[in-house]
Amino acid sequence: MKKAPHSTTLIKAIRPCQRILGGSLFDVISGYLSPVDEKGRYLHWNDICNKTDNEEKRRAIWSLINLAREHARRPIQGLSAVLGTGSGTVPLLMILPGMQKTCSLIDRRCTRAALAELTQEVSASTQFLHMFAHDEGIASSQLEGASTTRTVAKQMLEEKREPRSEDEQMILGNHRLMQLTWESRHEDMTLPLLLQFHATACKGIDDDKYSPGALRDDDSVYVAGRDDEIIHVPPSATLLPELLGSFVNWINIQHEENVKPSHYIHPVIKACIMHFSLGYIHPFFDGNGRVARALCYWQLFRHGYELFKYVSISKLLKAAPIQYGEAYLKTETDHLDVTYFVDYQCRIFERAVNETLEHVRESSLKLREFNSWLFNHGFLSRLSDIQRVIFNEIIIDPESRFLVSDFSQKAGISESAARQNLEKLFEAGLLLKSGGGGSKPVVYTPKKSLDKIKQVLIEMNKK
Repeated sequence: MKKAPHSTTLIKAIRPCQRILGGSLFDVISGYLSPVDEKGRYLHWNDICNKTDNEEKRRAIWSLINLAREHARRPIQGLSAVLGTGSGTVPLLMILPGMQKTCSLIDRRCTRAALAELTQEVSASTQFLHMFAHDEGIASSQLEGASTTRTVAKQMLEEKREPRSEDEQMILGNHRLMQLTWESRHEDMTLPLLLQFHATACKGIDDDKYSPGALRDDDSVYVAGRDDEIIHVPPSATLLPELLGSFVNWINIQHEENVKPSHYIHPVIKACIMHFSLGYIHPFFDGNGRVARALCYWQLFRHGYELFKYVSISKLLKAAPIQYGEAYLKTETDHLDVTYFVDYQCRIFERAVNETLEHVRESSLKLREFNSWLFNHGFLSRLSDIQRVIFNEIIIDPESRFLVSDFSQKAGISESAARQNLEKLFEAGLLLKSGGGGSKPVVYTPKKSLDKIKQVLIEMNKK
């Protein structure tokens, strides 16, 4: 990643750039004098270098872009003590239209009220979203290298069995960390709570490597790139108590209220900045990424965006880890312009939320179609309310796994009633049953095909 030229090396006038680039003044202004390109992308110096080999043209284009950005970027008040220590660099941020779009989406669709409206679309409680509840803990671990599949990891968490490997221990730790972020959402952030985040995520994996809940005490930690080159050297360990103290104080500032209008930061934007800052400080020997993403979730939960209990950011980050790393690098190599990272994270948020909402819409359609089929064939009145709940969950998640104890809690019924209903569907051939030997719980799973379920119901009706 090429480091962007300092502003003092750039041309600060349009006419010289026009002479270098050629064309009319109008062409130059309309083509280059903008913070973003024609596709709305916030380009980095590295992107400009990839466009042309001509050094003069590179600097002319970059000069015009920076001229447009100069009065649009604002310093992030109070964050210099966290990110700019020793360098005097002031972290900058420009609010892009895409960020505003994401904030609007989250404000409209991710609150408790919006979640209640969402569940009405499928005529069910929030339990229908349970299939997503483990996704972030699993995906965040996979992003850090855990090789266990989602199916096996989900089974471990649902069956509450002990981890059998470091990978599974990592997933269990991240799952517990996500629970902690939710449970602590009404607390102010403190250094002990931040250390608890790390201890919860990392304890029991490899304590010698992670030092769970402890700050690193030397400067041996660095971030390496694809070719093992050093791409980020975090602040010295001696500075960590001071840096984290400043960071915690900044987190607890209510930037959405009780501040000067010029200091306002939307909670979603702040969540992205917190994510970047923890990764930049890198206060732990290992596990920094997991804690940074958890801190982001904590901020979203703290401001009432409850849908994020079921939205996985790491699933999308895992799909494109190079872009995730580049978002950090672009900020660091352009004089702490955090716009790059916030822009990337907002696009991830938008995709993750929309994918969840799309799943709800698809599930709603499937449920309506299946219930219509049940009604038209005379089955709806013959199924108990509990059995309809089971079918609804199967339609929404064909990989559903029913344990008696968990299902009784979700359905609000006794364990004997849960077992009775599940056994009836098993005896009818609608569910499969496994486990039950030794300490293993009995697990009920659906037939893989919806058509097979319909066929069994038809056969039952003939008897």
